[in-house]
Amino acid sequence: MSVVLALGAHFDDIEVGVAGILHSHIMAKDTVYMAIIDSKEHLTGDPKDRYNEQIRAVQMLGVDIKNIRTYNEVSMFKSIVEDLDSTYPDIIYCPFEKDTHQLHVYCSSIGLSVSRKPMRSIYYYHCGSSVCFVPSMFHIYNWDYKEAILNCFRSQVDIGSLSIGVIKARERYFGSIISKSEDIYAEGLIPVKVVK
Repeated sequence: MSVVLALGAHFDDIEVGVAGILHSHIMAKDTVYMAIIDSKEHLTGDPKDRYNEQIRAVQMLGVDIKNIRTYNEVSMFKSIVEDLDSTYPDIIYCPFEKDTHQLHVYCSSIGLSVSRKPMRSIYYYHCGSSVCFVPSMFHIYNWDYKEAILNCFRSQVDIGSLSIGVIKARERYFGSIISKSEDIYAEGLIPVKVVK
């Protein structure tokens, strides 16, 4: 069994990028931690409401609520990295380093720093605002399951910050790269450092 750490800059980033992958880790009895770097972000909704949406999504995924870590984006970089080091992850998922959103890039830097330790694998995922994300690894998952998880974030769907249709189209495209079947959906990853 592995220890998995998934990082997102905002509530919903992780689910957008790797909900299907995390579900597979849970089914494999891996321990999953989730870290939200900017839990106080208020431009797209009340942080308390967004936290409650996150908890609903986490419960649907089957992640233990005590394994959720939230930070304020003005927190010290070093202290966040040290705290996440204490989870001793084997596998790390974080936003793509060349994302167009500054906090996704910041979150990616934190993930990369946590991966500096020996025997830690790290993968970049697409959380919706990258223009040059080209995955070379793909994970097939059940779209209906992921859609239900994304619908936990109704505040973001209702204001247009989260487009389930766009995510479906992107991950159908990723599925078309690896399969001729029209009903295959896949999450894409860019491996950065892989330990086998």
